Amino acid sequence: MLSLLSEEHKYLTQVCVKGMKESGYTRVREWYNLITQNVVHLAILLSSDSTALGGDQNKNLFKTLNILKVGFYSEDMEVSRLCSNFFTQLMI
Repeated sequence: MLSLLSEEHKYLTQVCVKGMKESGYTRVREWYNLITQNVVHLAILLSSDSTALGGDQNKNLFKTLNILKVGFYSEDMEVSRLCSNFFTQLMI
C-alpha cells in the first residue's frame, strides 16, 4: 500500500480510476469497504492527531482526505459510490 502513496499518490489514483489488471476494481472496493467499516477509528485518530500537533493542526487531516477522495474519479460507479459512502459516514 505504501508504494501506492508515493509520488503524490499517483499510483493509487491510477488504480482507483482504471482498476487493476488482475482483479479489476475488486481490491479498490474491498479497500473502501474496510476504510468505511473503520471510519469511527479513523475519525478518532485524525481528531486526536490534530489536537496534539498544535501549530499545523489540519495537515494530516487534509493529506488523509486528499488521498481518500481518489475514488470519486473512478470509472467504476461502485468505487465512486463506496467513496461517497465513506465521506458520508465520516460526516455523521
